[in-house]
Amino acid sequence: MVLHSLSFTLALIPIFYAVGVESTICTHPAMTDRARTAFLNTQNRYRSTVAEGKGLNGNIGFTPPAANMLRMTYDCNLEAGAIAYAQTCCRKESNPKTRPGIGENIIEINKLYLSMPQVAREATALWWQELSMYGVNANMFFDFWIQKKRRVTRLTQMIWHNSDRVGCGINNCRGKYFLVVCRYSPRGNILNNFIYLIGQPCGACPAGTRCDPATSLCIV
Repeated sequence: MVLHSLSFTLALIPIFYAVGVESTICTHPAMTDRARTAFLNTQNRYRSTVAEGKGLNGNIGFTPPAANMLRMTYDCNLEAGAIAYAQTCCRKESNPKTRPGIGENIIEINKLYLSMPQVAREATALWWQELSMYGVNANMFFDFWIQKKRRVTRLTQMIWHNSDRVGCGINNCRGKYFLVVCRYSPRGNILNNFIYLIGQPCGACPAGTRCDPATSLCIV
């Protein structure tokens, strides 16, 4: 991932956001580094919770530990696509054919008083709540029923074991709501595949990665 060190004035952001914020992660003026970091850190924290077998899984107990959960990094190209779609203010997921190999989560946030980092944390928390509210089968298998009911598909994309890149966008849609879009690569939610491999945390980290014992995530 190429890091950029240019500074931009956030002229496209509503006036209740600070202007003149330095962007060193990506250069798109519609996002801030604090929001990017909030998206990344929050989602990695949830992935770590699952990897350690500590996620409350509906009414069946806790998630089994994950042997191959990768740590996410932030991707500026994914962010650009997420921002572009968020700016359409369309609350339905985009056509997968327009983003081959890329997963997507989308949500509407009605709390217009929140800052961008707060919106990022609110969105990811709502996706995470799908686990405790509805639960996933004990085998962590993405089957026909998960795909059909679509009650936990944002959660499953967020914790898909090899979705190791994420980029997100936030847009204030006509002063009515924030539309939040995150995109993931490689995409998850693949029918008849395991969300992750159940086993000792970091027990099956892919080649070229190593275990971070503090988070139980596999890192490059």
